[in-house]
Amino acid sequence: MATLIVALLMLGCSGGNGTSSSSGNSSVPPPGPNDTTSPTVPTNLVANAVSSTQINLSWSASTDNVGVSGYRLYRDGTQIATTSAASYSNTGLSASTTYAYRVAAYDAAANVSAQSSVASETTSAASSGTGNNYYVSTSGNDGNSGALSQPFRTVAHAAAVAAAGDTIYLRGGTYMENRVNFANSGTSSQPITMTSYSGEVATIDGGNNGGNTQPLNIDGRSYIVLDHLTIKGGFPAGIYLGANNPADTHDITIQYCDISGWHGDDNNGGIYLYGGAAMDNIAILRNYIHDHAATSITGAAAVIIFQAKTVTIKNNEFARTSQGVYYKHSFDDPSITTVENNYIHDMQRQSLSWSRRNGVIKNNVLDNVGGSNHQIEVFQEAADCSHLISDSNQIIHNTILGGINGISLSREGGFGCPGAIETTVRDNLIYDWSSSEYQGLGVFVYNYSGMPYSPDGHTRADHNLLYSSINATPIKVNGTSYAIGAAPLTVNTANISQAPIFVNYAQRAAALSNLALTAGSPGKNTASDGKDMGADVTLVGPQ
Repeated sequence: MATLIVALLMLGCSGGNGTSSSSGNSSVPPPGPNDTTSPTVPTNLVANAVSSTQINLSWSASTDNVGVSGYRLYRDGTQIATTSAASYSNTGLSASTTYAYRVAAYDAAANVSAQSSVASETTSAASSGTGNNYYVSTSGNDGNSGALSQPFRTVAHAAAVAAAGDTIYLRGGTYMENRVNFANSGTSSQPITMTSYSGEVATIDGGNNGGNTQPLNIDGRSYIVLDHLTIKGGFPAGIYLGANNPADTHDITIQYCDISGWHGDDNNGGIYLYGGAAMDNIAILRNYIHDHAATSITGAAAVIIFQAKTVTIKNNEFARTSQGVYYKHSFDDPSITTVENNYIHDMQRQSLSWSRRNGVIKNNVLDNVGGSNHQIEVFQEAADCSHLISDSNQIIHNTILGGINGISLSREGGFGCPGAIETTVRDNLIYDWSSSEYQGLGVFVYNYSGMPYSPDGHTRADHNLLYSSINATPIKVNGTSYAIGAAPLTVNTANISQAPIFVNYAQRAAALSNLALTAGSPGKNTASDGKDMGADVTLVGPQ
């Protein structure tokens, strides 16, 4: 009788555990009491744009010791959905926009795999059904119709013909042209797109013939997309935006381009924004900008900005120029410039030189070990304090390696401007700087008697790891070095000074994944949001 009662009790428990066919996943058995094994990482993730608003995803299924319950979908680092199938359709997207996806598998015991390799895809341009495709070939003729079988010869002619909704395809080869501008603008739903023909490399080369020979010169035009182009040479930039009509130069996207070899005498850049106070909505995404010409002097930057409103600089790689991003002048306006998920390395000078307010500098890897200048310098340039504003910047979750110091908050000396005030420095990993003159975090703001921002410029620093073997005083405020908890900052909370333990620091150039912190490392899971201090390296770079 006792055996019968036990059997009936076991059946009753089994019937109420939520794993019946009504759960929608009857093929997955219930987890054992000690199931701690995560599913395998999904592989072969493929993203395919099927329209201007939809990208279809598919991948090879994961396996698990008990069974895979489903998959988490991530877009640009944020979870967007779950699914039980090894495929997903992401709808409601924006036209002519690049998205980066990853997938992770989970099981019934809430074990989650690592995320898959990234798959990036760009939605097509929105079309009203009237957009034309034009083709350019080095063997074409500008007297042709521009069809695939009758291509134009020059990029300039195609840019003069294209209207809203049109796409220009450049066939493989080198086009020696400069100052190419568009005759027309696109619209928010019908941009003009210029791109390389699928599977071919199209190069626009501005040469080196002195002033104003930039290959692409977009001035007074809007809603333009430059995609998968190779840009070489030119003076003072590879791509120049603005100058004469900055107010009408807006909503420009530059993505997946390879830009190198530009020339210049003073201020020059791979991408040059000359916007005054009017240029707006510029997106610089997933480009490789590198190796300015030897004739360029120390003013060369991958991206140089003379004032603009909203600018997004995201998921690029900048290498072997004088500076990564040089924001030279700015006006007092509420718009935000974002520098996020970029890999900036081997600079001759600063990785980021920043005279701008309301900046968000987030999740970048800056690697300039052996460099002789600051990695991030926020400062107030020149004497006119009325419009050169450098307050309220946020420097968050960056991995900053090398240089004479990690972050320098300063001002132009002798003019009485407040400089880099109201700065937030949070969740960064600053490592291996080389000079005790500036330290890992140096605060050198205006400190005259009676100034409302004395002595630290209202700097807020929390949850940062700052470590270099050169000394034990990693923060410097107006000439005095301090131990990690003693610096007189407006906020100085939960900062640490201990050596981080990376996966493989010596091999970081081979794979950024080697900059991830190992289990047990200082800074592991101790940022203000519970993540690792420093950048999430899985999100960094063009991908």
